[in-house]
Amino acid sequence: MLSKMYSIQAINNHMSLRLPQYQSLEILHELMNSLDFQQSDEEIEKQIHAKYPIFREFERNFPSLTFALATGVGKTMLMGAFITYLFTNQGIKNFFIVAPNLTVYNKLIKDFSDFNHKKYVFKRLNIFAQKPPMVITGDDYKRLGGLIPANEGSITINIFNIGKN
Repeated sequence: MLSKMYSIQAINNHMSLRLPQYQSLEILHELMNSLDFQQSDEEIEKQIHAKYPIFREFERNFPSLTFALATGVGKTMLMGAFITYLFTNQGIKNFFIVAPNLTVYNKLIKDFSDFNHKKYVFKRLNIFAQKPPMVITGDDYKRLGGLIPANEGSITINIFNIGKN
């Protein structure tokens, strides 16, 4: 785990999250700190359902959660908040984002990698100022032959689009 942890309140303050985003971050924080991920998926599902009855089951054979936010609320910013939280509080350094189409794919690449872009997700987070995230696209992956260089001290965000060759 990193020595520089960001509380969910600090992430909220730095990223100026909207209320639905902050509430989603609170849920992630609560689950990450209350669940034992060494347990079976069935046991984890029971524990989540007890806290959040709307939750039914994991869609795949591994723990996965979906946060439904209305259009325009800031799902990309929420992804950035989750990534920041998981990196600074849980030590997770590798992230995978699947974009539903090429428009969203290109937008996500810009939002997560171009620090001069007005919608750069990590703009006010000092933790990424010195060592920005490495964004790997499908094109990068092909070009590098699947051999992704290490990104010591920061994170790697893999952004792919299922419809892109």
